[in-house]
Amino acid sequence: MTRLFGLISNDPHALCCALAFLEPDLDPSPATSAGDGWGIGYFQQGRALLNKHPNAPAGAIDLLGELAGHPSDLVLGHIRLATHGPAKLENTHPFRYGQYLFAHIGGVHELARERLVAGLPAFLSRSLVGDTDSELIFMLVLAALRAETGGLEQTAVTGGQLRNALRAGLAEAGEHRAAGPIGREDHPAVLLADGERLAAASLGAGALQYRLVESVPACKKCVAAGRPSRLHHVRFTAVSSSVAEGASGWRPLKQGHSLLVERDMGIEVGAL
Repeated sequence: MTRLFGLISNDPHALCCALAFLEPDLDPSPATSAGDGWGIGYFQQGRALLNKHPNAPAGAIDLLGELAGHPSDLVLGHIRLATHGPAKLENTHPFRYGQYLFAHIGGVHELARERLVAGLPAFLSRSLVGDTDSELIFMLVLAALRAETGGLEQTAVTGGQLRNALRAGLAEAGEHRAAGPIGREDHPAVLLADGERLAAASLGAGALQYRLVESVPACKKCVAAGRPSRLHHVRFTAVSSSVAEGASGWRPLKQGHSLLVERDMGIEVGAL
């Protein structure tokens, strides 16, 4: 359905209703060229879980339908259009390390990979299993988070620390670029989740849009199960790279800006 998508809500059992509500807003066209794999990441009982497929099926990928099958209050979805690395499981997004999930779209200029890997803590450099620059950027963000918090085993990471680490990791990648900005003209963006909050960064104009929704109609499945026809208690924030033209309620995340969404739907937007 879309190349990059994230959602955080206050009710994991209403995920299917939230996704059904959003479906008309999302542009399905990217799915037709998704020949390099797709994946979803989600949290259940505090654990980060993955469902990844390195090869796309012959037909369109129903990314929202796949996410709806995994009740969760924090989900990421990604359809890969490869710029670096072949189609294989190790190169398929989202990437996971402990409680953290990360996904990236868009091309990046050639990074000084050997130098960047050499500068990582040994345990993070050993965690690199694929060939993508995206996974390396994830490790740079994690290294920055470790420096910010004192250790990646910390469970009480704050939103500010997560945002600062995202900023620092992306800056580290930018400082070691071969030439030009970290992003090319194909509108790169990233999503990062730690199980408690969702962070996003837009590195290109028009890369991401976001929307806060309060109260949704129950989907057909939930109505059939006896839930009320409208779920007034539900609140969620969605972030997507492929919003259909004319869809209402969505706000663009400006180039060079980050978004941080807490579980209480507190939203913070600022420059990277």
